[in-house]
Amino acid sequence: MRRWSLARREVETCLTMAFMRSCSSSSNSAFIQRPPHYRKVHKREPPKHMLEEEYPNAGDASGAGVRLFDYYKTAELVNQLPTIKEKIDFVSPYERPWTRPEKTWHRPWHPALMSARKAWALPLVPAYFDVLKYYQYLTKTRLVESSLDTYYSGLVPPTASYEKAVQESLRAILASTRFDSEDERVSAILASLIDEAVFSVAHNVPRLGDFRVAYDVQSECFWVRSGFMFLYDVKEIGSDEVVRKVRRSTKYTGDDRRKLGELAFVSRDRLAVQLRSREALAPLHSLESDEACHPLFSADVDVNNDVLFSPKVMNLWPDENPLWQCPGYFVESEETHTYGRIGAKSLSLLDDRCKYWDAPPEENAEMWQECAKAQAVSTIPRLMFAMLNHQYGYTMPIGTEDSIT
Repeated sequence: MRRWSLARREVETCLTMAFMRSCSSSSNSAFIQRPPHYRKVHKREPPKHMLEEEYPNAGDASGAGVRLFDYYKTAELVNQLPTIKEKIDFVSPYERPWTRPEKTWHRPWHPALMSARKAWALPLVPAYFDVLKYYQYLTKTRLVESSLDTYYSGLVPPTASYEKAVQESLRAILASTRFDSEDERVSAILASLIDEAVFSVAHNVPRLGDFRVAYDVQSECFWVRSGFMFLYDVKEIGSDEVVRKVRRSTKYTGDDRRKLGELAFVSRDRLAVQLRSREALAPLHSLESDEACHPLFSADVDVNNDVLFSPKVMNLWPDENPLWQCPGYFVESEETHTYGRIGAKSLSLLDDRCKYWDAPPEENAEMWQECAKAQAVSTIPRLMFAMLNHQYGYTMPIGTEDSIT
């Protein structure tokens, strides 16, 4: 048996502490140390004695002990990058497909070519009739249904001139034959509503004259959502026990190579019209108030059994295209009006989808409302995430508040 002296142990302890201090990083005044090399993301072996069983390490039980350092280190590296484009490329989960020479010259003794990571794409129109809570979980969006009358109290817009201008625009658009589809016609109507509203109020509100109106703008965003480790759970035939098999299971589509249960998602869409400004909108309430600290779902909602499913259940499909962040403008454009105020899009495609589903009349209206809310829930966070990446270089979600009309 190999002998270890006390002096040797003290030397090893000093070297280990020095190595950990040299490899540590700080973020937000928090001292985060690199975990030991033997810490694994997934705990593979059973507890060796009663102490490990009764008092497990929180970082080992959840895997956050290893990943937390990775997150802080990634944030530190991202903050050192000079441009927004480099920051977006650095955190993008996109992986290019293997090229033909790489597949041709691969040999059996080489490591297996793991499939490239793909992001699950949220469709333009919900492809499933009950996706509202699922979209809320993916985007971390809490839906509050209340009136905004108090928010607009005190405003006296010139409705007479606005109504006359809108009627003239509607007659011209409805009589026009230059539109190939009803979706384009509705988008043109929405754009005219925003234009006439700005023209009617700009002479009384000087700051509206500095707003920028964009038409048919591209909106794109990607993000990573955790909580999908249940996809590696296996229930054997003839047994009621559910076993999590991570080591020998195939990596799920969209997940990290380490099988962390963190799926990549992407949402691509185009807005009919967008109104942007140089300054951000004033908050409706403080992010430290009670209204901003409520949980995502109510207490009677079982997230694990009623909300979380495989993306295939919600009719989502993987997207192989490169991922990017675009809140209505690109990095190369050097846009000065970077804060989105108002965005509008057509829901005529949702009408066609509901007609295709052919639900009973008593359920059709409720189904349309739920799908419209789900489409709004997927649209607003997409603009917020992309805007934060372009404006501030954030690579992690922060608290936002939006109103849907």
